[in-house]
Amino acid sequence: MKSNEIVLLQHCENDWTALKPLFENHVQATIYRTAKRLIQKGLLNKKGARYKTTAEGLKILASQKSEDLKDILQEAYPPLSLIPSSQHRALVELIFFAISVKMWQQVTDHLPSFAIFGETLRWKSSCALFICHALGLAPEQYLVDLSTESGRSIWLRKTATGDVVFKRSLLDAKFVVFDEYMLATSRVKTAVGYFISGRRTVPIENESIAIKPVALLTSNPKAEGNLERKTSFSAPQLRRLVILDTDKIQLPDLAITGNKAIDIARKHNPLVIAEPKFDCRQYRAAIVKTMRRILTASACSLVDFEMLLHLCSGATSFIPQPEDAIKHALHAYCTVVDTLGFLKENWFHAISAFTTTGNREENTEPEMTPEISTGQIINLYPLGKEKNHG
Repeated sequence: MKSNEIVLLQHCENDWTALKPLFENHVQATIYRTAKRLIQKGLLNKKGARYKTTAEGLKILASQKSEDLKDILQEAYPPLSLIPSSQHRALVELIFFAISVKMWQQVTDHLPSFAIFGETLRWKSSCALFICHALGLAPEQYLVDLSTESGRSIWLRKTATGDVVFKRSLLDAKFVVFDEYMLATSRVKTAVGYFISGRRTVPIENESIAIKPVALLTSNPKAEGNLERKTSFSAPQLRRLVILDTDKIQLPDLAITGNKAIDIARKHNPLVIAEPKFDCRQYRAAIVKTMRRILTASACSLVDFEMLLHLCSGATSFIPQPEDAIKHALHAYCTVVDTLGFLKENWFHAISAFTTTGNREENTEPEMTPEISTGQIINLYPLGKEKNHG
């Protein structure tokens, strides 16, 4: 899109507006020609001598802003540009934001985890490999094939007397992948449940276990139906998961292009995850109001707004300006969950209108969550009925 078109759409994005103020810096005839062209494209409306950007025009502005912010992330890690879909890329960026928060901020609850599901050849395991290489992690160590796991725990093996005979380094990693979730046994799914509980530490067998990594689950869909049936996740689990349904997006021929991003990521220097520069919980009310305008009524109950605040904070590790970081994080989140049917039409308009001006709060402390016992955690994840999970 031409620069004059962007300027004009931005000038008219909030309300019916006269074009005269633009004449100070732009040729009058050029502005009117541009306005006529935008009207023909359906991006601008005219009423008398005033103009207003249409919903389609606002969508283009939101995409343009997002593209500008994507350039900042690409500077930090150029292989991002090779990811085969905007939805996959949005998921990857959100995972980077989540890792930043978990590494650097003392947040104890409402931490996000991620899931990607779809049929074969939908860049699910490839996405996981890409992230491992981006973080400098060996996939053979941090990508766990759940279909081959059969023990009571995926990170710890104990003898009958309780002695530890084997311990994986999964608990201390920045990131871990649980592949083929649908093929896991109920005991293994119970163990995975601790990684996606949203809590930094969980009580297991009378001791507190720290869960450091951000988890990504991959799987084929289980069946048709609602999201709980299709993914086998319970409603409490869904609230702490950011899920991408790859069957709802258009992809290029991955047999030809699917490995390109992975090959470049393998050779590139790992991404450095910096500390967030701002705590976006200060804008809790404005972010929540924006998302409530975006989400459908049924989706609101499946979204943890505190989790979204953490993702926005994580975005400031790459995008230092809070308003830009929040808009980018929300745009990335909506790009992903749009595949689930979570969003109202023209959701991008609400994100474009978001502002931090006048919306800062003094109290940034999250709502406190009561301590949860081991038994209560198990009840959140009904697939696991066992009392011991060592």
